[in-house]
Amino acid sequence: MATLLDLGVFQYLAPLFTFLFILVLSYAVLDKFRLLGDHVAPKAIAAFSIAMIFMFSTRIVSVINMTTPWFILMIFFGFFIVAMLMFLGVKEEAVTKVVGSGTVVWAIIIISLIFLAIIITNAFQDVQSPYGEDDEKTRTAEGLRALVHPRLLGALFLLLMTTFAVMFISQGFAKSS
Repeated sequence: MATLLDLGVFQYLAPLFTFLFILVLSYAVLDKFRLLGDHVAPKAIAAFSIAMIFMFSTRIVSVINMTTPWFILMIFFGFFIVAMLMFLGVKEEAVTKVVGSGTVVWAIIIISLIFLAIIITNAFQDVQSPYGEDDEKTRTAEGLRALVHPRLLGALFLLLMTTFAVMFISQGFAKSS
């Protein structure tokens, strides 16, 4: 019996939603940056073409279908955290100052890149895997081991420390001159 709470029908509508998402997103990017001028028709045709090209690649569609909920969840939690801080009495100017400082933006970019790396690895893990079917190693497990390897984490820590050192030294140099 079909009910309003039966979400199984969305399984059949997922390609349509993915197509519409790519169409709207590509049209918005083309319109925002005025890549094809001010006319609507070239942007609409280009957006439709981009959406059709994406729909022919099942792996890219799976990446988009796995990525979209995570980014919507991140946006939801961001709004929730800001609303919670403002409910607790933090002024809007203080929240704007913290978000505009750049630290939060870099944290969001790093978290987004980690999400994308995991999702892309998951979508393409069965393409030319060097590991056999009977082997307990998988691309996902080995990729995760590489991401948390002490050498990589140490290199990222040194890169982060040098970035902050250059930033603070250049600020001190600019103030003294």
